Amino acid sequence: MLKMPAKELGKLEEKEDFLEIWKDGEKDFNIWLANDKNIVLLGEALGIDIHVEDTEAPIGDLYADIIAREKSTGRRIVIENQRTETDHDHLGKLITYAANTSAYYIVWIAWKIRPEHRAAVQWLNQHTDDSTNFFLCELRVFTIGDSGPAVKFDLAASPMGWRNKPTLEAMHGFWDAFWDYASENERFTHSFPHKVTPNSDGMRVTYKLGQWDCNISLLYRDGASELRISLYLAKDLGISDAAAARLQKELDCRPQLKKGASENQDRISVNLQASQIKRDSWNELFLHVIEIMSAMKEVYDDCLSQQ
Repeated sequence: MLKMPAKELGKLEEKEDFLEIWKDGEKDFNIWLANDKNIVLLGEALGIDIHVEDTEAPIGDLYADIIAREKSTGRRIVIENQRTETDHDHLGKLITYAANTSAYYIVWIAWKIRPEHRAAVQWLNQHTDDSTNFFLCELRVFTIGDSGPAVKFDLAASPMGWRNKPTLEAMHGFWDAFWDYASENERFTHSFPHKVTPNSDGMRVTYKLGQWDCNISLLYRDGASELRISLYLAKDLGISDAAAARLQKELDCRPQLKKGASENQDRISVNLQASQIKRDSWNELFLHVIEIMSAMKEVYDDCLSQQ
């Protein structure tokens, strides 16, 4: 005969009326979320360490609910809360905040999500570059019996591959393996004699060139499973077109030239399929990277000497 457990278990129930908890809707929720112990819950759902800097921050005629920073990188975060289901007005606010704050992360929290807005956030992630990342979270609240409410943020939309983002340790291992391989190549070490430390999130290494605002950057894009190799050239040098034409002749792939990739730079880039998980493919990948980086450095030197 089965025995009942010594302690009766409670029933998990989801609350529908959030105004029982946050009487003044978005205002009260915003104050609650900005508290250090509560913003951690959102950070855990996103995989980001969040430090709140300001609330109700003016952006033109609008007010962003929360302005924050990622603790490890200092990247700006804008958080917009909505106490109803998602709507076009708040979607427009997100885009406005992204355009006016240079935020790296834009987070939209709603109490109910419409499918068309989930699709819109995914579309934004697919059509913006790596420096702009949109998230959509659904707020859920649960109780067990007479217990206090427990909050859960369900991630409904995020940048491609975000859930499988490699750890900092994994990326450092990837770049260490690249250097170990590349340092045995004489052509590479002639141009790049020193090992470079990855950036704070481990996704990029940057090799500085002689001229100010010129460098060669390797960016691992986990969402797209690719490695982007970029030659950044100061716009005022005026050598971007010539360098791109030269590289197209020397490489087996077609480099992409983006004028004004940043305020002071043009970018010539090549994308390679890459996986930091599949170690057996690394040596072949690293060989292609060495060839492209070496060609970029040699073309840069030649174009500069003809100035």
